[in-house]
Amino acid sequence: MTDRLNFEARLEERLRARAAIASRPFDAAGIARHVVTVNGRRRWFGGLAWTSPRPALGLLVLALLLTIALLGAVAGIGALLRERPPVPPRVVSNGWIAVSANPWAFGGGENGDISVLRDGTSPRRIIGFDGDAIAQACPRSSPEGRRLSYGEARASGPVTTSRGEWPVADRAIVVVSVSEQGDPSLPLLRVAVPAGIGPMVCPEWSPTGRDVAFRVGAELWIADSASGATRVVPIVSVIGRQENELEWSRDGSMIAVGEPGQIRIVHLDGGAPTLIQVEGAVPRSLGWTAGDDRILFVSTVPVDEIGSAVHVVDIGGTNDTVLTPVPNAPPGVQFSFNEAVVSPDGTKVAYLQASSRCTADGCGPGPEVEPISIVGVDGLNRVEMSVASAVSGLQWSPDSKRLLLSSIVGVISVGLGPGSPAIVHVSGQFDEGLNLEWSWPDVTWQPVVK
Repeated sequence: MTDRLNFEARLEERLRARAAIASRPFDAAGIARHVVTVNGRRRWFGGLAWTSPRPALGLLVLALLLTIALLGAVAGIGALLRERPPVPPRVVSNGWIAVSANPWAFGGGENGDISVLRDGTSPRRIIGFDGDAIAQACPRSSPEGRRLSYGEARASGPVTTSRGEWPVADRAIVVVSVSEQGDPSLPLLRVAVPAGIGPMVCPEWSPTGRDVAFRVGAELWIADSASGATRVVPIVSVIGRQENELEWSRDGSMIAVGEPGQIRIVHLDGGAPTLIQVEGAVPRSLGWTAGDDRILFVSTVPVDEIGSAVHVVDIGGTNDTVLTPVPNAPPGVQFSFNEAVVSPDGTKVAYLQASSRCTADGCGPGPEVEPISIVGVDGLNRVEMSVASAVSGLQWSPDSKRLLLSSIVGVISVGLGPGSPAIVHVSGQFDEGLNLEWSWPDVTWQPVVK
């Protein structure tokens, strides 16, 4: 008996040492007691019985240690898989387009129901209905294309077409899942912002789809898209078109935010923010180039926020490069650059050039034909395209083969390859059912991935 008790004590001591470094806890004393008890009954192995317990005990201890090692390896692999970011999906084609717009037929001019546009079909409203008193804006398709986020609010007063002066209450961001046809689920997530009126909040997906970020006055909110757990970072508030200006870096480790006279780079690892000084008012159209080492922005004039030039600057604030050479303007004609977007691969920039003709009596529209320029982030290999009407919004298609243009006249895409025709996804005409006057920033193109 004494021999058995000594063996049990020694075994328990060895197992406790193993438990201290194991990835999963186990009862060392209980296992030692069970081993001694079982072997006291002379268990059979392979049809052979040992008169002494020591050989059997050795096999049991060896098997037990191997099992513990295996459990540790499995737990370690599981932890590694949980920590490793998902492999970025590969975009294979362009899906449906979602747009937030006023229904023409609804007399109150209520802003913000969301409709889906598919080639060859009329727009189909998927979120919101006449008279619900709830507005949705800024739809954004997730990186894998299976979810949609958007801002939601309730009008705090008479709804007008002047979105810049449109205060709303009960503000929140919402996430839904979407089918291949664009049909939404019930909300998967709703993150409300503090009570009070203000502008719509507009979410932006992280590159992995794990988080959505949005601005709320003098705060940047970063919400987990599954749990809703939110991190808040102080920033400088702005008023106007730039109230929702932010852009995730391509690796998801930083967020660039436009502030008066500067770009704030928020480091999500908790490091001190980086501030890049820029001339003019709040920079807009922020974007990251390949490698996350440079940032695109449109500098703006403080008085009226007209874009004066398209820049690319190192994240350290050096090597500021202007991508918009000033053309030879006819007398009285002024040029501006109002939108700029980086291609999905981060190597090219597309931007809009607008013009106005000014006299002693004031300024009005310039030439009817306005070019779209595509240029490398290094300023080389410039290509120009022309559109025959004013355009307010510009973005790349998910597969990089088209440019999406949105304005009051419609949502149109143009192909970048030879022989690729323009596609009118929806017209702004009354009989099309959508009033697109204030919808130029409220368009998203779903990526189809595998």
